[in-house]
Amino acid sequence: MHDRSESTACSHARRVANPRARAVANPIDNRGSALIITLLLLAMLSLISLTMVLTTNSDMMINGYYRNYRGAFYAADSGMNVARQQLLNQVLAAIPSTYVSPPIAPAITSIFLTNLMNNYSTFTSINTGEASGSWSAAFEIINTATCTNTFGLAAGSPAQNVVNNSYTYQYNYTLCVTGRASGSEQSTVA
Repeated sequence: MHDRSESTACSHARRVANPRARAVANPIDNRGSALIITLLLLAMLSLISLTMVLTTNSDMMINGYYRNYRGAFYAADSGMNVARQQLLNQVLAAIPSTYVSPPIAPAITSIFLTNLMNNYSTFTSINTGEASGSWSAAFEIINTATCTNTFGLAAGSPAQNVVNNSYTYQYNYTLCVTGRASGSEQSTVA
């Protein structure tokens, strides 16, 4: 018969010689490592999630500012088209029904710009008619030190065509239009 102390010494020698057997045999030594690894992975995942939230939030803000800036630019561009059309309508309305030489007096052109400024010197909404449900935008025609509105006959205009007894008018103009969209973004088109 074997002595019990010999058996214990033998099994102890086998455990020391085989480290795997020791880890399995004594699980108390490894109990906290799973918790620490799990906490580290959770912290790393939280940092990655926070970074993604901050990046997405920054992108949303940048896209919002860009959308408002583009909206303001297109509002100013639309205002420019409205102003040009009103000037053209005024010129066409000034042509008399009976023939006069020249048909439009050069002095009357200053009235065209005055009428335009009176109609659009404050922000005017673009959202009328079929565009009433569209994005919120407005424009105004401004006079500033760097951009002055002008409208007048070009040099040598009107030119008379003697063969068919007609006149050709050429007008030079400068218009400064500021557009505004939702938010505080504004854009000027000259």
